[in-house]
Amino acid sequence: MTIPDSRARSVQQLSTRTEKRLLLSCNENTLDTGVNFLRNKEIIVFKDPRGSVRATRNSCKHETGHFNSASGCRATCPRHGWSLDLSTMTYVNPAGGLKQEELIIERDDDGELCFYDRINLFWEGHEVSKRTLEAGEFTLRFYAHACAEFLCGGKSLVTDPWLIGPAFSRGWWLLHQPPDNWLERLAAADVIYISHNHSDHLNVHTLRRLAAVNPHVPVVVPDFAGDSCSRILREIGMNDIRIVPFMTWIPFGPEGRYMILPDATDRDDSGILIEYGGHRVLNTVDSHNLCAGVLPKVDVLLTNFAGGASGFPVCWEQYSEQWISRYLKKQRANELARVISTIRNVAPQVYIPFAGYFVEAHPADRDVRRVNVKNTAAQVCHAVRKAVEGVSTWIPEPGGLFDLGLAQPAEQHSVSREGGEPSYDFDEYLREIKESRAFQPLDTEEGLKRYFEWTGFHGNCVLHVIETDESFTTAIREFYVDFIDLSLCMGRPDRDHRYLRMRCRSDVFRHVLRHGLPWEEISIGFQARFSRDPDAYDFEFWDHFQNKLPKEPVPWD
Repeated sequence: MTIPDSRARSVQQLSTRTEKRLLLSCNENTLDTGVNFLRNKEIIVFKDPRGSVRATRNSCKHETGHFNSASGCRATCPRHGWSLDLSTMTYVNPAGGLKQEELIIERDDDGELCFYDRINLFWEGHEVSKRTLEAGEFTLRFYAHACAEFLCGGKSLVTDPWLIGPAFSRGWWLLHQPPDNWLERLAAADVIYISHNHSDHLNVHTLRRLAAVNPHVPVVVPDFAGDSCSRILREIGMNDIRIVPFMTWIPFGPEGRYMILPDATDRDDSGILIEYGGHRVLNTVDSHNLCAGVLPKVDVLLTNFAGGASGFPVCWEQYSEQWISRYLKKQRANELARVISTIRNVAPQVYIPFAGYFVEAHPADRDVRRVNVKNTAAQVCHAVRKAVEGVSTWIPEPGGLFDLGLAQPAEQHSVSREGGEPSYDFDEYLREIKESRAFQPLDTEEGLKRYFEWTGFHGNCVLHVIETDESFTTAIREFYVDFIDLSLCMGRPDRDHRYLRMRCRSDVFRHVLRHGLPWEEISIGFQARFSRDPDAYDFEFWDHFQNKLPKEPVPWD
């Protein structure tokens, strides 16, 4: 279902302001042949032996890491080993032909080069004057993790409802107990926004409860290339799913509007800009590089903050615990630096840490919980106040209300149990997963082939699956999938290929296959132990199994 025609017509009337911004100028004779890092390594310029010049910002497409060295025409990011061929501006690792955005280059007759960014300020060109708001006109009520209710003059927009049960199969559990009336509030919402298909944002347990009460609540989904969000919502039973274009103001009541912003890391991810009475709130959700860093000035900013691991590297067997500890410490520092950089970019009055309130609560994952140390909201807020003058912070608790128009808390009410954790009913929520262990089509070679044919993935990649018990120690079944021809085989073929070994809890593995779920339900949820050759992120594989699975369910019948 798409936006109604009347709304689409009003959207088309809005205009956009475009700017060409000068970043750097230099004479081409000062450039070395090969790779040049310029302006404190913020810009990379490549000059080939014939004198042709290409340039890009120094920002890896994966998680905005900086390329700090180059060999020949290739620069490699130290965070995850992504490698960019600067002569073609194409990533060679991961495979798949990902392109890097290039800068505009203008050359005058004297050989002077000017490097420009072209930026589209989609939120400008149809500005609304900011007016003084009354108390309660524009508010945020926090529920849990990434779920909050924004009231804009009485109209309700709810974000990413995860309010019961686990996420990522059974790996993540809520840190907080949400308010008791959460289902009533969701059922009465004017819009529910789903930022992306990760199950801590599109949570089937929560949305099934909602569908049983009111399946007609409008659910807004970004216009991703993949359709997994819409497919999962349809299977849950929601029947008003609205695909919303990026970078477009959507009217929301007489004085409100919102705009969905894309992540620039080639992941199906998004953030949302909400405006009421000229006051703006930006929620970056999980995006690593929202709008490629070109963001509007806002009054209130919400970002994720926890850092730590989401599967990698905690579940990769080729790393020692000491290496993992050092890596996670660096990741937490990077996450904090990203938060502070975003605050300086958008200049809010108030910063709210958001979308990081989860815990590895299941007893079988206690080692992951011990190793996977994360930033706390208090630590991040302390660092923000120390680093950025004039910014106040608010740490939300379930039920807490913040007045966005007045830029101050209205009430802070916590319903969390002692210790900050809700009670967990593991048996109730894991029953469905355990039942998948006995799903008969997956007992057969024919059933496995049917599933992998359904995925539509092909490539020079071999997947080695070892289904195990709860503790990953006892093997239940083992097989190989060669994605060259989708054959099941007895071992690795005698050719160069990408190899991924996955020791996975059998019930979770079969549950994901049975329901056609994204595979980050396995990896981010700590439900497998991995090894790979070469030791580099296989973007082609993971992007397909997370974002590009077919629209239709697996044809088990």
